[in-house]
Amino acid sequence: MPNNNRINGVVKTKRILRKKKPLPKKKKVKCKANLKRAIERDKRCLACGSNKELTVHHIHPRSLQGGDEMSNLMTLCFSCHRIAEDGAYVDSIRVTAKEFVIDILEYYPEMFAEAIKEMKNE
Repeated sequence: MPNNNRINGVVKTKRILRKKKPLPKKKKVKCKANLKRAIERDKRCLACGSNKELTVHHIHPRSLQGGDEMSNLMTLCFSCHRIAEDGAYVDSIRVTAKEFVIDILEYYPEMFAEAIKEMKNE
């Protein structure tokens, strides 16, 4: 009688199937009211002046403990937000995301004084 545990010379092993525990969901603490207030405060993209496809950019990313305080939020259009996240080339010169954001913040020193100091010290 053939051994049922062997198939083509390979030993069949019993696999124990365990029910996987679901991963805990990350808690997103977002203050949507402040995001809306930032757009109402700025009313346009602070980089180019557009009032279309407005988004809110966190000056200090939430992943680096940046919060949703009004002093950490700035309104940018979709295109400028991409530059603020990834950097870009302007007239064949590489502009980093940090340089881009600092340039914008310096136009509004009364609104972003603390953020300017922190970004220049990094």
